[in-house]
Amino acid sequence: MSKFINIFGIHASHSILRSRPEDVIKVYFDRASNSQRISELIDVSRSLGLNVDFVETKVIDRIVGDEIHQGVCLTTRPKKLLPIDYFSDNFNDLSSDFLMLVLDQIQDPHNLGACLRTALAFNVDAVLLTRDRSAGLTSIVSKVSCGADQQLAIYDATNLSRSISLLKKQGIWFYGADQKATKVISDVIVDRPTAIVMGSEGNGLRRLTLEAMDELVVIPISNSIESL
Repeated sequence: MSKFINIFGIHASHSILRSRPEDVIKVYFDRASNSQRISELIDVSRSLGLNVDFVETKVIDRIVGDEIHQGVCLTTRPKKLLPIDYFSDNFNDLSSDFLMLVLDQIQDPHNLGACLRTALAFNVDAVLLTRDRSAGLTSIVSKVSCGADQQLAIYDATNLSRSISLLKKQGIWFYGADQKATKVISDVIVDRPTAIVMGSEGNGLRRLTLEAMDELVVIPISNSIESL
């Protein structure tokens, strides 16, 4: 993982400033911006005593490449994923409405960002990501997720099957999303700690992941699109 990462966009930047200001190294603002939301971010950055620099638009363009930055970019330390072995330390008494999202090798950062944004919108309590063949928490993921990656408790699985076994001991029931399943997800009655597991863009859930599921469910969608 890189020592530093550039986070850009108003929502992602606001989320970092709110959740991890101690990890922010420098904040770049487009001096030509007259946005009220940028003005608010400037005030927050100054109140936190951060290193603020007002630069030409082209300077931020060079930092973020072809992405839309909305006039703000933060150089920050990357967010560290939580070791799954410490899950019980953070969630030692799971309620019946506990909900986890498990993402098995999501490789496109835009897809991962969309998943994390949706997870936050649906009050997911924790997310588990596979370490291998995963997009990771990049600057694009943070931008697409609108900073949801900074607000969620995100865990790291070096071995997904082992991690699932560990979480089952905490009382979590695992539903795997699979197009061949016969049970529709909306028909599932969730009255216990639950994890919803979704696979990669190309192949879905891997064989060992499928075998570790308690139940398989299908998410019904329009015939005009192949998968969610």
